[in-house]
Amino acid sequence: MPNQITGNSEETECLELARQSTYEIQRLAETMQVVAEQFCSEEHPVINGIMARISVLSDITYHAAALHGEGRSESRPLNELRRAFKGRI
Repeated sequence: MPNQITGNSEETECLELARQSTYEIQRLAETMQVVAEQFCSEEHPVINGIMARISVLSDITYHAAALHGEGRSESRPLNELRRAFKGRI
């Protein structure tokens, strides 16, 4: 049993780390979109598009893996996540 408890504790810590990392990635991507808008250059649409995609993928990961810790039933529906992944809203 001690190994099982350790494994669960480690899994819990890993999920928390993944949750925090995903959240930070999403915030960084949103910040980069704002920064890109401030520096209207030829690269702006490319930077904005990349950051938008990072944000979408982070949100998909957050909900698909239920990184909010409340289970898949509290996440966005799978078909909605699949549409977002394929670039459809």
